[in-house]
Amino acid sequence: RHTRRVGPPASEEPLVYLVSFDQTSYTVAAAWGSAVAVVTLEPPCAERVVAQWRAWALGGSDNEKNEMAKKSDSDSFSSSSVLFKESSGEVVFEAGQRTALIEVPLIETSVPSRGRAAFELVISHGAGEGASKGRVHLGVNARTSVHVVGAGAQQQPNCGTVKFFESAVMCEESCGVLLLSVMRVEGWDGSLEVGYATREGTAKAGSDFVAKEGRLTFAPGQTQATIGIEVVDDDVAEDDEQFTCELLHVGGGPNVLAEEDYVCTVTILDDDTWKFRLRRKKAQLRAALAQSFYAADSWSDRFKDALTLSGAVDDETGDETPPSGADSFMHALSLFWKLQFALIPPEAWGMGWPAFITSLIFIGIWTAIVGELASLFGCVIGLGDAITAITFVALGTSLPDTFASRLATLHDEHADAAIGNITGSNSVNVFLGLGIPWIIGALYHRYAPSGKGQYDVPAGSLAFSVALFSCLAGIAIITLLLRRAFAGGELGGSRKSTRLLSLFFVSLWVIYIVLASLNDKGYLADL
Repeated sequence: RHTRRVGPPASEEPLVYLVSFDQTSYTVAAAWGSAVAVVTLEPPCAERVVAQWRAWALGGSDNEKNEMAKKSDSDSFSSSSVLFKESSGEVVFEAGQRTALIEVPLIETSVPSRGRAAFELVISHGAGEGASKGRVHLGVNARTSVHVVGAGAQQQPNCGTVKFFESAVMCEESCGVLLLSVMRVEGWDGSLEVGYATREGTAKAGSDFVAKEGRLTFAPGQTQATIGIEVVDDDVAEDDEQFTCELLHVGGGPNVLAEEDYVCTVTILDDDTWKFRLRRKKAQLRAALAQSFYAADSWSDRFKDALTLSGAVDDETGDETPPSGADSFMHALSLFWKLQFALIPPEAWGMGWPAFITSLIFIGIWTAIVGELASLFGCVIGLGDAITAITFVALGTSLPDTFASRLATLHDEHADAAIGNITGSNSVNVFLGLGIPWIIGALYHRYAPSGKGQYDVPAGSLAFSVALFSCLAGIAIITLLLRRAFAGGELGGSRKSTRLLSLFFVSLWVIYIVLASLNDKGYLADL
């Protein structure tokens, strides 16, 4: 890769900066009132560079030129051969600047109405500052001729017209800054200025793009310029939207806009939708790969797959790679669980009912084991059953629901599946997990041969926990409704907003755990 260095190189060889005109001649109209020439500095300098220029009557004698050089910059010359008001000046290149303009005011009455006149611009010398001092020299085009055409001449200089390079462009929402190219056609004499402004369409300023207006200035000989418009990126899936950028005529001179393509229509392509679909397709592909590994028609193949150490799958080629050390470690760590999964009959048997029933049995067994282990752990460290239930047991039984909701979100365009899974899971816990045991206990104590009598279940801290849970659940529901109203959905949004919302919901859970535990210990008995 080759890069251009700004300023002197690290080597000891001195670097020379050349100042010259961009063109060897310029043609302007007397009616324009001034002549503009472009001066270049090659290469751009890291320090400030100042170049001196003078104007000479083209074809004049050396004595005339010397006499003109002695005049003040503000003098107006009465000689008929003089076409300009200022005969000298300086052009300044700031650090890193490559081009600068020299503007010479003209005396229109010195030009024949149907003829032409000419003068010459000469760069006398240039001077740099700092490390560039003494290294600024004149280039090959240190002088240029300026031809001034009278108002009645047949062939007038043409400053041309401007238009967009394309009348319709498309960009992705995440492009950052969109650059629109503006062309100067049918002539490039003199300088030219045109205005521009953005107009709203289905895309709105502020939310979809940053409104912008301003002016473009074309130097003599310049044929192209760009307009930069910032496009706002968001995480909301929406339809493709449009806005326009229009070129505007400025000043009281002739219209410099082309007859067509002076309006550019910009279409902002929403990339959030296809990004979401891509993530969902990837999740579905991972699920399909996992299903291909474990959904074997033969029950014995499940045990072979569980005991076999396999590598990862290459995302590009789809080939299986050799197992790494991390794959071996994870295989040893998950072997116990893989063997349990292998005990579940294949889904193809009996329309999936044997697999479903066996899975429920394993879930029940492990729920009982987790509950017993959590109770023993709480007993060891001095926690009551109520605190253990809302912390360790709740985490052990609810984390699988959390991951299931995440998968449901990835596989669905809306959040309904994830919210439905959470509410459905808690409904099963409340109505079946509590209702069925209580019904069985009540029937047993009512109809058993011995032990008849009133069936009492002490509430303990249940009332406080239910009231606290209801209040915090109401706050969570109101938050989701507000997100639907202002953000367009319960899930999604910018990365910052989603992380803040996740932290808010976790804080609600922490508040519930802390207050319920303090109440169970008797610190909030007066509430």
